[in-house]
Amino acid sequence: MIRRLKVYGYLLFGLIGFNACSTANNKPLSIEFSSDSTKILVRNIDPAGLHQLQAMGNPEAIDPSLIAVLDTPSDEDSTSQEQQVPGKIRLVKDMLEFRPEQPFRKGRQYLIVSYLNVRFGNLQSALKGTMHNSVKPNQKILKR
Repeated sequence: MIRRLKVYGYLLFGLIGFNACSTANNKPLSIEFSSDSTKILVRNIDPAGLHQLQAMGNPEAIDPSLIAVLDTPSDEDSTSQEQQVPGKIRLVKDMLEFRPEQPFRKGRQYLIVSYLNVRFGNLQSALKGTMHNSVKPNQKILKR
């Protein structure tokens, strides 16, 4: 009986320690316009993901599916759909930079969808039973 309690105690201590280590210093992904609103900057990329991006070699050859920028229609316009904004993605130091082929238009809203820093689940969601069967992307709406 005492041996079983020790095992459960060690297991609980290990799970708590693992959770504390896995969530320490994890800043959320930062998606924002540059100061002059000519490009979108993605910061606070997870170190493991950043290492993979840097290992690709060519900072200009980033997979365009990592970040999708969609031009969203206004609330009054019910006939148009979201359209993907064409552009180039490149790695600059520790952030990604999306530069559109055409400048962002003033007064428009842009939906940014990214799978950077997403996780299938963590210890807390596993213990609570709230894990999902798919990965949910980071999404942010930016207004120019």
